[in-house]
Amino acid sequence: PLLCGILFHSNDGYAREQVTEEFQRSGLIDTLVESLSSGDGAVRETAEHALYVMGVHGAVSRLIRAMDDKDSLIRRRAASILGRVGNPRAKEALERVERFDEVSEVRREAEKALTAMMLSSAGTVV
Repeated sequence: PLLCGILFHSNDGYAREQVTEEFQRSGLIDTLVESLSSGDGAVRETAEHALYVMGVHGAVSRLIRAMDDKDSLIRRRAASILGRVGNPRAKEALERVERFDEVSEVRREAEKALTAMMLSSAGTVV
C-alpha cells in the first residue's frame, strides 16, 4: 500500500522512479501487465494507471515486451498506455503491431497510440 501511495500520489519524480525500480526488482510489473486482462474492471484500471505512471518513470521496456503477449487484451492495453506515455522507444513495436497483429482491435489501438505520440511530439494536445 505504501509503494502504491507513493506511485499514485507523490509529486516527487525521484520517489516514483525508486518505486518503479522496486516493482521491477520484485516482478510486480509482470503481475500488473497480467492484470490488464482481468475480468474485474477496477483491477484493470488500477493496473493501467500504475503502468502508465511507471511507464513515465521507466517501465516502458516491460510495456514494449507486453506488445508480444499472447493475450490480445494485454497487447491492446499496453499499446494504449504506450501511446499515453509517448516514449519514442515504443514507436517500432507499435508500428509492428499496427501492421501485423492478427487482432483488428489491437491494430487500431496501436494506430491510435502512434497518432497520439505523433501529435504529442508536434505539440498538439491529444
